[in-house]
Amino acid sequence: MVNSQTIKHTAPFLDELLVRARDLVPIFKGRAVETENLRRIPDANMADLRDAGFCRLYTPKTFGGFELDWGAHCKIAEEVARGCGSSAWFVAVVLSHSWMVARFCEAAQRTVLKADPDAVIASAFTGKSEMKRVDGGYQLTGTWAFASGIHHASWTVVGAPVVGGEALPPGLRPPYRMALLKAGQYDIIDDWHAAGLKGTGSNSLKVDNQFVPDDLTVLSDEMTGAAPAGAALHDSYIYGVEFVPYLESSFVGPLIGAAKGAVDDYLSTTKARVGREFGEKVVEQEGVQVRVAESVMDVKVADRLIKHVLQGLHEDGLVGRPITGERWAMQRMTLTYATRLCVNAVDRLVSMMGATGQTGHNPVQRHYRDIKAIAAHTSLIWDRAAIPAGKWILGLRTGDPAIDGSDDVFKI
Repeated sequence: MVNSQTIKHTAPFLDELLVRARDLVPIFKGRAVETENLRRIPDANMADLRDAGFCRLYTPKTFGGFELDWGAHCKIAEEVARGCGSSAWFVAVVLSHSWMVARFCEAAQRTVLKADPDAVIASAFTGKSEMKRVDGGYQLTGTWAFASGIHHASWTVVGAPVVGGEALPPGLRPPYRMALLKAGQYDIIDDWHAAGLKGTGSNSLKVDNQFVPDDLTVLSDEMTGAAPAGAALHDSYIYGVEFVPYLESSFVGPLIGAAKGAVDDYLSTTKARVGREFGEKVVEQEGVQVRVAESVMDVKVADRLIKHVLQGLHEDGLVGRPITGERWAMQRMTLTYATRLCVNAVDRLVSMMGATGQTGHNPVQRHYRDIKAIAAHTSLIWDRAAIPAGKWILGLRTGDPAIDGSDDVFKI
């Protein structure tokens, strides 16, 4: 468990990292069009992120990292997103993966993180794949989609079912394992042609019968559960928490940052605009005033909701409190509701900009497209969170053992 002295000294250090993130905003904004055209993070952005120390946010101190408290990556990504949503996604999603590797066994951690504390680690789990047991490890074959940051990654985490063993009883799935692949063990399929988050380089991967030693794999249930074996090597609580509730909060840093960036860019543009027909100042139109106020309020409420969840996860992790029952149902509802607020807020701003708001070079339009792409992530889809929460509120079984296994009773 992290002691109080450690907690006290991480806050000012995070403050310094946030200053570095703010300093990068105008630089990344100046490269935003290049980033979208490249469809991946420019090498210059990658160098800036590494120089700022952002590759080490969740790398354990044992391997030269910062081992920060949960939420640091979201706060830094929030700042970066004001300039470039794709770079912010890279910070929040890709550069936080040392947290994932630190849940593998000691040998895997040393292979990846001791060798390079700044290691960039991608991940991909959506696709068709399989592992087969062989002497000393597994033979892995498969194709996975959405490997953000893959062009800059030295390692990638993928998952696959282990097949070819004894026949399983009906309804029982084969064991699912995570595997660490070194760059060069996979082919990158250049298929990331997206409307938003264009610069994340979230291409697909293809692996053809590659050997992965035992030490570089882990059962998914072990890695994603509380207290995986690798967590015992480190002091911080972040490596021993339940995986999914924490992972699902990772995407809201770029989201709220892009929403704030959209407001900033809308205001800087609109304050100088005049009506084309009568030459009146746009800011003097009451409709504009009302809708700007509404959008700002949506973003402020979303910000409060997101900060509340992140602080709660930090406090839960410190005391080892499981995320179950009402806490789990409401966390998912809160984050997806905040997502809706951000989408609505920026949609409102873009709609007021007329044809200007539809052009690709418009920064408000870029923020909007990035927000829509983030909101499409399965973890942030409203219905996915609202349906089980609604069932729980109504006293019905949800099918989620983390909710159904709790004695929590709904109270408004």
